[in-house]
Amino acid sequence: MKEKLRNISLYQRLLIIIIVLALFPLLIFSYTGYKMFSNLMLKMIAESNLKTMEQVQLQSERIYEDINDILTRVSIHPDVQRMMNEESISEWDSYMEARNFSEFTNNLLVSHSEIANISIINFNGKRIDSLGRFLPIQLDDKMAKMVKQLKTRSVAIGSIHHTQSGENLISFGKMIVDVKSGKPLGLVTLDVNLEILDEEFKKVTLLKSGYVYLLNEKNQVIYHPSKSVGQQMEKLPETEKHYFLKKGQNGEDYLYLIKKLPSTHWVLTGIIPYKEVTDENVFIRNAFFVFLILMMIALLFVAFLLKKVLVNPISKMQTLMNSVQEGNFQVRTKFHRNDEIGKLGAAFNGMVAQIDNLIERVYQVELNESRALLLQKQAELEALQERITPHFLYNTLNSISWFANQKGIREIEYVIDSLSNMLRYSVGNGSNLVRLKDEFAYIKLYAEIIDFRFDGSITFTYSLSPSLEDVLIPRLSLQPIVENVVKYAFDHTETFKKIEVSAFEEGDQVWVMVKDNGDGISNEKVNRINESLNVFGYDLSAQLTRKEEFEHVGGIGLKNVHQRLKLTFGEKYGVQLQSRIGEGTIVRVKLPLKKIS
Repeated sequence: MKEKLRNISLYQRLLIIIIVLALFPLLIFSYTGYKMFSNLMLKMIAESNLKTMEQVQLQSERIYEDINDILTRVSIHPDVQRMMNEESISEWDSYMEARNFSEFTNNLLVSHSEIANISIINFNGKRIDSLGRFLPIQLDDKMAKMVKQLKTRSVAIGSIHHTQSGENLISFGKMIVDVKSGKPLGLVTLDVNLEILDEEFKKVTLLKSGYVYLLNEKNQVIYHPSKSVGQQMEKLPETEKHYFLKKGQNGEDYLYLIKKLPSTHWVLTGIIPYKEVTDENVFIRNAFFVFLILMMIALLFVAFLLKKVLVNPISKMQTLMNSVQEGNFQVRTKFHRNDEIGKLGAAFNGMVAQIDNLIERVYQVELNESRALLLQKQAELEALQERITPHFLYNTLNSISWFANQKGIREIEYVIDSLSNMLRYSVGNGSNLVRLKDEFAYIKLYAEIIDFRFDGSITFTYSLSPSLEDVLIPRLSLQPIVENVVKYAFDHTETFKKIEVSAFEEGDQVWVMVKDNGDGISNEKVNRINESLNVFGYDLSAQLTRKEEFEHVGGIGLKNVHQRLKLTFGEKYGVQLQSRIGEGTIVRVKLPLKKIS
């Protein structure tokens, strides 16, 4: 997975960033916002229609209060009290009581067309109704249930019953109590025609096709636009809210609105197809979709701009870099802009031009050096062809040494032997690296010649521990340094002249020091000499300001030793000078602790 992520392009990374940081949050925000607004609209629509249902609830409560008021007025009326307390003596008395009761109740029902009949019944079976009937009846279960209800509530509600003419009625009853003694005398009942109530409920509309229905405590229909009165209905789930969503029998969602009638414990329920609710959100939903589409178009436009302004120039530069890598240094960017991309392009052009210039210069230098080296080799070959062979030179020097021995000239014999051995070592066996003890032995041969030449005025001392004898060093690295000391260190020294050659180990490095007690040189010159040693090439004299500085470092010889050490062992190895005027000079040669295997 990590490998795949590392291999994706810059533009793909930018697209991922846009998707993660912009598109995903936008989608989440849009979806969350739409859901929140939908829920808010659902709540607003539910509350608005609940207010409509609240009007129906208030109207129903007013009807109940009117019924309760009529029942109360009838139960406490003096004539009713008397009729319930007294038994009719004759049929005429019964007729007159019924007539008077009918007149009284009809006056009460002038503005209540929903009330079909009012009856009063005592516990002896005496019955009178608002229609003027006075036939006695037997107390049945219906009456007993009402009496039982009236023990816990002021108004009893009977069951739904149907008349022979097809009317649907529901009875309300109230206890008739003797106003003087408080003794129950009987019941006053009131029959309400539900069809009259239907006309009022039908006027209630919720949104386009929503409707309301009313159920009693037993979930029986009091009013329903499509179901018959008294039909048993499914009990709705209990909820703290006054509205909830529920699937209907047809599988569609419906919004249910609930209002309870506290006085009767009936439930007024409203039903609205959820599609009509969502239709109210169509405009907002479309607005969200349009906003989302516009934002996605904006993000695509941003991605296009990033590709054009940022990714394409970088891809172009990458192509140009590949061309440069393949060796074409003539390519150039053409970004006519002053931002970071433009500056990067200008820097790229400058870099390629500089590399092209440097390659051309290096090529010329190498070409010149190759030509010079070729000419030098040709000259050396011609010179060698014109000279005697080393074997002939060895034999000649040995002959001179033998002759000097026969004549008793020991000094000449020693010098000739040393010179012969030096010649044999310098020609060597073809190996560039030699042991440190061999270099010390070579210096000693050179010192014998110097001792003969300067009549013993220069004293040489040597210090090389056995543990460092096998350390490797390029052949002829120390003799040019010693020769330089002999030639230039004692120009103004008349006292005892001394040259010390020593080696010591320091960590994983070896230091070889050539120390003299000669004239010394200034710090300023020493610094310039050390800096000049690190300049590539052989034109060391061009780096020094005075000829004597160049001569004091041994010219090309010392520079040659320094460059050979760096090429052989690495950049951190080479030659360093330390000197103070009047105290002599120390030439330090830094080598790795690398011994012959």
